[in-house]
Amino acid sequence: MTNRVAGGDRSPSPCTGALPSRTELRDVTRTPTDKPQLRRATAEQDSIVDSLMSSPFVTMWLIETDDHGEITGGHRWNGELGEFEPMAVADALENWGGRIRPLENGEFDRLADPEQKVERLLIGGKDAHGPLHLGLICPACSANLIVSLIRQVSVSSAIERRFGTAERQLDELMRANDSLVVQVTEDFEELTFLRSISEYLECSDESIGYLQMAETMIEPLARGVRAAQLSIVTIDAEGAYRVELTCGCPILSEAATESLLATLGREIGGRPYVQNHFDRGPLAARYPNVERLMVVKMASTRRTLGYLVAVNRASLGLEDIEARLNDQSHQEFGTSEAALLGSAGSILASHAHNVALLKQKEDLLTSVIRAMVSAIEAKDQYTRGHSDRVALFGQVLAKELGLSDAYAEKIFLSGLLHDVGKIGVSDATLRKPGKLTDEEYEEIKRHPDEGWAILQDIEQLRDILPGVLYHHERIDGRGYPDGLRDQAIPLDGRILAVADAWDAMTSDRPYRRGMPPEKAESILREGAGTQWDSRIVDAFFRARGEIERVMKEYDLPVKPPRVTGDGHGSRLGEPSPTSTQL
Repeated sequence: MTNRVAGGDRSPSPCTGALPSRTELRDVTRTPTDKPQLRRATAEQDSIVDSLMSSPFVTMWLIETDDHGEITGGHRWNGELGEFEPMAVADALENWGGRIRPLENGEFDRLADPEQKVERLLIGGKDAHGPLHLGLICPACSANLIVSLIRQVSVSSAIERRFGTAERQLDELMRANDSLVVQVTEDFEELTFLRSISEYLECSDESIGYLQMAETMIEPLARGVRAAQLSIVTIDAEGAYRVELTCGCPILSEAATESLLATLGREIGGRPYVQNHFDRGPLAARYPNVERLMVVKMASTRRTLGYLVAVNRASLGLEDIEARLNDQSHQEFGTSEAALLGSAGSILASHAHNVALLKQKEDLLTSVIRAMVSAIEAKDQYTRGHSDRVALFGQVLAKELGLSDAYAEKIFLSGLLHDVGKIGVSDATLRKPGKLTDEEYEEIKRHPDEGWAILQDIEQLRDILPGVLYHHERIDGRGYPDGLRDQAIPLDGRILAVADAWDAMTSDRPYRRGMPPEKAESILREGAGTQWDSRIVDAFFRARGEIERVMKEYDLPVKPPRVTGDGHGSRLGEPSPTSTQL
């Protein structure tokens, strides 16, 4: 009765579900889209489906078969009710024959019935129970048009499905890219901080205080952990907190920060304290502006210096990306931020400890130098204060010459010890009130070499040896011990030569009074360029006011009294730490 059109026509099926409604039949092959280029195709597809369902010349079926194509049931479209109605198997057999060729999902088939001038169109499909085909019976004259329309619907659906998949993939890629941008930005800030600290540690030395280091690192550290506010807080021996440095937004005042740490107490004494929901906790009312809080101890193996306090999470400046991500993990403090703060705290605490050790060594070295100066002055009480004054005058001259503070400090130490070699000069020669004989003068001239011999084994004092050895050299080469000339004389020696000469000329001796300042000034001017470096003599007169101030304000050091029998340096009236009562 019916003839199959040669060659099955395969197209994507617009129907893959059992008993769809009108709306479901429209949407069965469509993915919702808001893309402008597909809106028109979607509207056309809806119009085509509506036309097929409402046409009086087209009947539409859902035909159930087994896997071999035997018809087992069917449903017919009721246009008035807008749904498929179940039909008797006999009715389905009457309209579609006993069996149909099994079709794959999406496969298209046409069966012509010349006697009735109709065509039967089948589109293969499946549901959860087995094969389920969509069948259309339409006038033969309209078959080609309907086939074309169905193909249009199928192509549009396929485009939408493919476009929807691509859109989802694009969204996933964009989200992954946003996450990568945020992560790379955070990593870059962290690496920038670590690099700046590395460069700083390479260039710095232990004479720089930890707070000076902290001033350099606090801003890159705040960016590295994305803290809206970062504070460096120290703790003293009594447990009192003190905010030393703060950068970022003024969220917590210094007093509020100190109060918060005192309130947290033991909670911050061990591992890093991280609270990303501080605004929901018991302290939220007292500190209403704090949403997230991280407190990390600044500690080395030997001491706890204080705490680093990070308040709230700062934006990366990527507001659009952060809004799209809506990912709380990027808005919270985590283990990486705590680890970075911990590393910074360890660096600061270790540096503070090293600075303290260096200070102890410097204090010990200063005490040794003072002991040497006292030994010199014990041999010649009439020159007491001479070394101190020469050191102070030399320091003034170094600064006037534009030398660094470190160089001026070296000149000061050189001045203190410039005459240490006089320890090797006999008391008779050193204390002789009258004119020295040639032999005695030669003995005095040995004191620069003696000083060099005493100090050259002390590594920390090797920098001051040039001043000790060459402060009696002359520009014209007639000085001692080596008879150096002009610039061959180290700068330290040329500076101390002027300072030493000025104090020697203006200080009182047991056999003479000190020269009037005017006469000493005249001698300095006359000797400029022959005995002394003229550049340093000029610097002396430029700094003449400061030299005069030092002379007026200088007081001889007073030796502390000692209690008889006490070897621990106790003052009179103070108990000896080793005394016991029997």
